[in-house]
Amino acid sequence: MEERYALRMSDICVERAGSKVLSFPKLEVLENENIAVIGPNGSGKSSLLLAAALLIPSREGQIEYFGQRVSRTNRRKFRRMASISFQNPTLLDRPIGDNVKLAMRLRGFDKEAAARESNLWLERLGADQISKKKPHQLSGGEMQRASLARSFSLAPKLLFLDEPFGAIDPVDKVSISRALRESLNETKAASIIVTHDVGEAAVLASKLAILVDGVITQFGTIGEVLLKPNSSTVATLVGHNVFPIEDFVKAFRFFPPSDIEEYQAVSLPSHAIHATRDPNGRAVIVRYEATTAGMNVVLAFSGIELSVVTSPDSVGIGQWAIGQRIAIELEPNKIVWLAK
Repeated sequence: MEERYALRMSDICVERAGSKVLSFPKLEVLENENIAVIGPNGSGKSSLLLAAALLIPSREGQIEYFGQRVSRTNRRKFRRMASISFQNPTLLDRPIGDNVKLAMRLRGFDKEAAARESNLWLERLGADQISKKKPHQLSGGEMQRASLARSFSLAPKLLFLDEPFGAIDPVDKVSISRALRESLNETKAASIIVTHDVGEAAVLASKLAILVDGVITQFGTIGEVLLKPNSSTVATLVGHNVFPIEDFVKAFRFFPPSDIEEYQAVSLPSHAIHATRDPNGRAVIVRYEATTAGMNVVLAFSGIELSVVTSPDSVGIGQWAIGQRIAIELEPNKIVWLAK
């Protein structure tokens, strides 16, 4: 079966305020496909969304929506196929329910459909309790829920989400991420989702693009990128431990598959590390913090530090204790040797 693309961006070059912010040869999104974009601050993630949503121009290259090339004459038509939810939503100074209904009316929905669908999406995304409140009465998380409901209510064929969980309380992230995943599945809209959280990307998307300095440095399925990052930068962005090659070999006595001079670093995902409590263990807990993925425990081991994302029970303790000794083992087949 021939692949059908919702969005194709080719030979893109975007400048803002006289500086180049995006420059990449290709980004393609299939119909009904969800792609996540991760990158450091200032890498051009928001500019990519704005360019893909036809809200800022590309100085070079071309963009296609559903097999049709976007031009100045048809840009407005294609914009109406898409919707975007910004990290810092802009809402009118009127009740949230009215904000959603007005957006739908401007897209051509009749009054009854706007009332029905706005209520449906506000409820689905946990914003029905705030439908009569105005934006200044809302928390950041409530504003984000309202913005997501407005975007989905427009029945877009292409959906662009900028840090959809950025202002959501960690306690609520599980429920809203589930609702968002179900909404994406139901609407079958293709989407690009900007996030800084690999866990969010894995829940919402099937593919992952890494954006660094305006360039897509790696693109593939979630599994491909997480298991085989192609550089130290990518490995760090997806949450791996990254060590200079000499430090890793000295600490763990594992050696690369060929001449050590061919490699610059080692990438070690958290799931490749097995930790157990052991009074004779060589690793020591130096700090820990709760994250959306679990407990991130930082261990000091042979002059280096490494992070393990796990639950307290997995190391045999009911409570984390700084200074506690831990024995660690590595899974050799999950070590990623990064070539120079």
